[in-house]
Amino acid sequence: MECEDLGCESVMRVTRKRLVSPSTTQPMIHLGTMGSGDTVMKSGHHRDALAQREGIIAVEMEGAGVWRHGPSIVIKGVCDYADSHKRKGWQGYAAATAAACAKTFLMEWTPERKPSSSANEPRTNQHFLVPRRRAKDFFGREDELNKIASCFGDESDQPRILVLHAMGGQGKSQIALEYCQRTRHTYGGVFWVNGSSTSTTTQSLVRIAQELNASAAAALPDDDARVAFALRTLERWEHRWLMVFDNCDDAATFSEVERFMPQVGRGNILFTSWHRDLEELGDIIEVPPMPPKPGVTLLLHRYHGINIEDYMSEGTAIVNRLGGLALAIDQASAYMQYTRLPLNQLSTFLPQYNARREKVLQHTTRNFWKYMKISHPNERQTAINAFTTWEMSFQQLLEAWEERDSVAHFLTLSAFLGPTLVNESLFPFHWALSEPPPTWMCVFTGPSPEGATEEGLPSGVKRDTVARDNAMSNLSQAHQRTSFGDPRESWNADHFWQLIYQASQISLLPSISPVTESAGASFLLHPLIHDWLQLRLAPRERQTYTREAVDVIASSIRISTTRDSDAPVKLALLLHMDAVLASDNEFFHDEHRLGRDISTCDDAHWFASFYRDQGRYDASFSLRRVEMETRERVLGKEHSDTLSSMGNLATVLRDQGQHAEAEQIYRVVVEAGERVLGREHPDTLTSMNNLATVLND
Repeated sequence: MECEDLGCESVMRVTRKRLVSPSTTQPMIHLGTMGSGDTVMKSGHHRDALAQREGIIAVEMEGAGVWRHGPSIVIKGVCDYADSHKRKGWQGYAAATAAACAKTFLMEWTPERKPSSSANEPRTNQHFLVPRRRAKDFFGREDELNKIASCFGDESDQPRILVLHAMGGQGKSQIALEYCQRTRHTYGGVFWVNGSSTSTTTQSLVRIAQELNASAAAALPDDDARVAFALRTLERWEHRWLMVFDNCDDAATFSEVERFMPQVGRGNILFTSWHRDLEELGDIIEVPPMPPKPGVTLLLHRYHGINIEDYMSEGTAIVNRLGGLALAIDQASAYMQYTRLPLNQLSTFLPQYNARREKVLQHTTRNFWKYMKISHPNERQTAINAFTTWEMSFQQLLEAWEERDSVAHFLTLSAFLGPTLVNESLFPFHWALSEPPPTWMCVFTGPSPEGATEEGLPSGVKRDTVARDNAMSNLSQAHQRTSFGDPRESWNADHFWQLIYQASQISLLPSISPVTESAGASFLLHPLIHDWLQLRLAPRERQTYTREAVDVIASSIRISTTRDSDAPVKLALLLHMDAVLASDNEFFHDEHRLGRDISTCDDAHWFASFYRDQGRYDASFSLRRVEMETRERVLGKEHSDTLSSMGNLATVLRDQGQHAEAEQIYRVVVEAGERVLGREHPDTLTSMNNLATVLND
């Protein structure tokens, strides 16, 4: 931008040579010449004379007084005329547009000379090869940004390596982009590498070579030579540099990734990945779920001019339900905007979400560029949502197992259990009691793979072999008591641990715990992966998995009657029961729900029994009544199973303090028992004792 003094006025000529777009390196459009003064110009005649003599298209009235005191760039908004047509009505609009222009300019502008990390070292030829995908509204994550800055703070002759690790959709790439933007003047070069595959990584390094020295890169024979040139240049570079390997999630590329990294030099390397195996390269920074305050800010950022504190309660409930997942929160925000949800109805969102989970989690914002993925094999960029990023992790896990269908069945079945720790003991109990045993459970039986006793353990975790052996001994005893010599193979805890560990490595499971004596190993599903695994199924498949989840829980209840269980195990079992009954209500019509079909009465009995033992009398009563009505309708009023169900219902009524109602049912049971079974039959005597107890109460 060139300036000529004209007394009280100056003329600014925008030249095509100096003002360029930093993202395209192409000259911007030459819009014209602007005049500037240090006093107000009121004369239209003077304005017209300047326009004719200098070819200016407009005049602003303060800039010349500013740039005489130092190097400046003037950005103004045009608002009125310099004669009798002068009006102030457009001044607010002009100020707003000028401010927006200034903000955009500052975000994109790269000065020709930058301060280096050393006060005496000038920084020249800065390279900033980073996608323009930075989120306009970036909330929270200051702790993670500070950790990166702290680890990368000291210079070294060897590159420092960090790995941002979290499940897909947690915001790893956006954190990396934000760090690049905030520190772009700290480095002589910032380079972004698409680490999705070996091919995308190669192409990224080729672009870096071209950025560093286009003519030298063009003279090289092939891409491998250009990759080597880029790495060699950075290793010898005198300036600090930053290289980001984004979406480095494919384990197949891990063995090759080091050949794309400079081995020496004044640089820092940052990986983003949902796979923990990259911790072998450098230190891990776990990206946690978004805390409530920034999470609610992200959720409501499309509502302007509001006080976030006024909506923290309802907003926090939504953020917690979405597991603090940044992508899902932003998708929910976009969906709220799409449906025009008023903020005074924010409390209605969660019921809407439960009814429309699939639509919300597949909703992509108009700013879909924030969530892009290179798809294989054609390497086309596509917008992703929460569902697609988890599907990629899921398929990656399945590829590591020969029994793909069995692994998929196990994880999907787990999504029909409760949003709490899933204990290993649920599954071998079911394996032991099922006739015949489920075929998919064979993935957890048979001999351990070689080296399995230590393979797959997280750093610092030692398998408690005593606890494991005791737990498996308990399971083996349960198996012997119930299988009657069935030659089925024994449950193998090592197989179970290996699978959940691998799932946790790619962030499908956010938490796993080693073996305990009472429950075996355990794991936790993220609430949204829980939803996704259910919603990826057809309606009839959801019914099948719900019924199987009921059977799995009933098996654990049956075993619990013969052994002591810890309070946490019982609490987890209650939460699983509540969850499967909720699915039963959601996926079945009234006439097919638990206990309304004779084939499900036994499971309803075990559920009701456990609810009563834990003091959940209302839940127990509902199931007992349904079970009794079904048996009476199908088997008849005086069938022994019907009479047993009636007695159990009366017992729950007595627990609830409804003694008169309990007495009435007990008398019917005693009379029918005497008539059908005889006065001295054990069931009749039990009924008589129950009647005496309620009369005594």
